[in-house]
Amino acid sequence: EENLKIEQKLTGNYHALQGKVGTLTRINRTLTKSVSALKKALSSSQLSCVIELMQQDNKLIAVDGISGSGKSILSKELVAMLQAQGFNPVLLTPRAIDASEISDAGIKAMSVSAYIKKQEVNQRVLKAHAQHLDLSNEVMIVDDAHRLSPKQGAALLNLQASFDARSILMIDGHAPESLSPGSFIKTL
Repeated sequence: EENLKIEQKLTGNYHALQGKVGTLTRINRTLTKSVSALKKALSSSQLSCVIELMQQDNKLIAVDGISGSGKSILSKELVAMLQAQGFNPVLLTPRAIDASEISDAGIKAMSVSAYIKKQEVNQRVLKAHAQHLDLSNEVMIVDDAHRLSPKQGAALLNLQASFDARSILMIDGHAPESLSPGSFIKTL
């Protein structure tokens, strides 16, 4: 019965999106192909969230949820869906150990610090050859973004703004790290 409701809702979403052009047309194709796999991996509310996020044109999106609400699962599903749409999603974590654990589960991830260093090196190399770094197809999905230091957060947002990339921040706005003075999320 729940699967039927999900299927009806997805069908309704699909038909509502059919009339859109450009990016939304790509989303429709991806959603149609991905629905059965997503139904197995996500709850109906998570699935609705993925669909809504995929329709956003915003360059900075924050998803707030309490610990254990499924933000990490959502992050991993977003990676798969964005790849299917031709984007270059990068799953980032505040700490290298967390990135290593996610990578061990079969999803490529890296720490925010390693990603920033990598892009700085890429930028220097390309600049030396009179070329520009293009991250406009990049989507940075930051799991546990509430744990970012203010320095990491600022560097990531500067990179995003400089190269017209997108960022999706998965945060727990109630975590102690989010509420402490000087935290990246509180500053944001």
